Amino acid sequence: MSRLQRILLATFLLTLAALLIARGTYFYTEKLFAFTKSQNLWLALGMGVAYVLGAFVSHRLSIRLGQRRLLQLTILGQALIYILQTIYATPLVVSISYVAVALPVGAMWPLLESFVSAGHNPADTSRMLSRFNVSWSVAIPLAVALVGPLIKLHPSMLFVVPTVLCLAASFLLRKLEQDPVHLPLDHPDRPPPHRLDAYASLTLSARLVMMVGYGMTYILAPVVPEIFQKNLHLSLPAATTLWALYDVSRLLAFLLMRYTTAWHDRRSILALPAVLTPLSFLLILMSPGIYPNVALVILGELIFGLSQGIAYNAALYYVTVIKNASVEAGGDHEAIIGLGYVLGPSLALFSVLLAQATQMPTAGQVIGLLPLTAGSLIGGIYPLLRRPAKSSSPNS
Repeated sequence: MSRLQRILLATFLLTLAALLIARGTYFYTEKLFAFTKSQNLWLALGMGVAYVLGAFVSHRLSIRLGQRRLLQLTILGQALIYILQTIYATPLVVSISYVAVALPVGAMWPLLESFVSAGHNPADTSRMLSRFNVSWSVAIPLAVALVGPLIKLHPSMLFVVPTVLCLAASFLLRKLEQDPVHLPLDHPDRPPPHRLDAYASLTLSARLVMMVGYGMTYILAPVVPEIFQKNLHLSLPAATTLWALYDVSRLLAFLLMRYTTAWHDRRSILALPAVLTPLSFLLILMSPGIYPNVALVILGELIFGLSQGIAYNAALYYVTVIKNASVEAGGDHEAIIGLGYVLGPSLALFSVLLAQATQMPTAGQVIGLLPLTAGSLIGGIYPLLRRPAKSSSPNS
């Protein structure tokens, strides 16, 4: 098995482990501990804060410890936390561990992204990152679909399986070099300064839409048990399987962007997720309460996934090229994702409090979530209006 194949397989296993916990815990706490929607949102908020911290310290720690050593520590740290949850599956331990594990997870992804993309020219970087994105995104719908059956088999399996997956990934990555080799900054394959300047506005647009999209995702993740089971009257396995359609759709976007570079430098491509992300989010969140129809939710999930796939892939590609595939590039990217984790649950909790204070549930929800929908539209479109130098903008 080649070096790249080992990294991609480990990425698949680690994503499967992390998402069984990240998405499955809300079903676990709702079923076993009778957690409310607000309690699950607090869990999501704590996880987001820890994830941002992990992403921010990843670069500095990698300089001190080396990338391979730090990567192994983050993976084994996750396994130890999952073992703790298996042995002491109390509400307090599960909740604290759910937040704590986001620290090593947030630090891990920038390291993997750097190992995959370092040393390549921009075209090869795009292909490597697309393969990386496919390897982790293909695991997510599988993880979400497995949550229900694993909890039904035995609740502890939600923690046992991720433990085994992390140990397997650690074994696969044991022979990686201590640090990957990057292109020299003056290498002829590096883009010229005017193109890097144009990439800055593209990066900002994609990042803001991606951040808002993750905020929306982690508003949806804690509440879909209630939406799908109570509003749409679906069983737990059916609910988790339906929720996985969002990830299938995002995977489709990654596959499309893997096999073509036609989206490179195109501002019009990034305008699509800026508009479609808030529209599809509202369709998923609001339609079950207004008009309970499974088909409408599926449509919303498919559009939401495609939009977020475009924003994510573009954001990671442009920042990786700008910062030469450094851990810092991945750390910035993952920190933006973590801010979405914080932003979404914070606004959702605010909307709940607003609805309780005004005794107007729908109005409170709409007002509380308005910053997200406006953030996607304004934050995604405004950077694209900046007119770059003619030599750096072949199309629009």
